[in-house]
Amino acid sequence: MKRFKNAWQFALLVTLGCVALAYAGTRLVRYTVGGSQIFDLRSDGLILAVPVKSGDNSTVTSVTMPTTTTGSNFSQWVPVYNVGAAVTQGDVLIASNTGTGYVMAGIASSGATNVVGVAAESIASAAKGWMVPLGGGYAVVHTTGTVAIGDILVTTTSAAAYLATNNSPSAGTTVAKAMSAGTTAGGSTLAIMQ
Repeated sequence: MKRFKNAWQFALLVTLGCVALAYAGTRLVRYTVGGSQIFDLRSDGLILAVPVKSGDNSTVTSVTMPTTTTGSNFSQWVPVYNVGAAVTQGDVLIASNTGTGYVMAGIASSGATNVVGVAAESIASAAKGWMVPLGGGYAVVHTTGTVAIGDILVTTTSAAAYLATNNSPSAGTTVAKAMSAGTTAGGSTLAIMQ
């Protein structure tokens, strides 16, 4: 019985030690983007959860909503290297086979399946930058033609690096779902990346 008691105490001590180490290496990082507080849960430099909370700086009951100007601030960004011509925020990006993490502006093609995301900022040619990947949350996207809230957005032949409405897309071609309306060619639409 004494042996069991010692083993049990040792196991309890090891468990408590592991919990203490895990807690010591974990921290909540707060930063402000566009007037909204964003919290990341990090452990040893790795992001464990993002965002933990997003809202207005002054109260916990108010939530700042994304707009066609700030939409990309409410998403996950990933670093990329642009091997093509310069792009602006909202341009559709496709994978490039020239290197790992390399992208370029999408071409004028209807229902492309090689889209990896949209530019979260302007990125010069042969430069590093940030994109919102597919599934990365809200993004500001360039659209052409009439777009209604809830429309499915796919690449279009009308303009390179732009999206257009297609509510009956082929499998694998959906890029985003519109969260704001758009009525002009060359407009910007708030969307959730699919």
